[in-house]
Amino acid sequence: LYIGKLSDTFDWLGHRFVIRTLVTDEVLEVGLVSSRYTGSAGESWAYMTATVAACLVTIDGQPLPFPIIDTGASQVEQRFNWVRQRMYQPAIEKIYERFLVLQTKVDSVIEAMGKA
Repeated sequence: LYIGKLSDTFDWLGHRFVIRTLVTDEVLEVGLVSSRYTGSAGESWAYMTATVAACLVTIDGQPLPFPIIDTGASQVEQRFNWVRQRMYQPAIEKIYERFLVLQTKVDSVIEAMGKA
């Protein structure tokens, strides 16, 4: 049940990021959160931002903040709002790029396990 669970730590421009692969619920939430931008010029950015929000564990050892009160929004949506309001495009692009590399690594490991 942990097949596909990987994380990555990387340094970029003086900051340390920890990311991880997503569970199915988070993948579905990414789709829901980014769906309001479907058909707009920001569609791909919304998907990328939502994915980054879901996969990001810490920045410089600090987890992303959560609201003190229940807003009714999912965790992915809360994190999406934080990322889109506070992070700039180059950082989102870099984190997303590393997430894609991590996903490719998962695929490679699963393929290798199937050959064993």
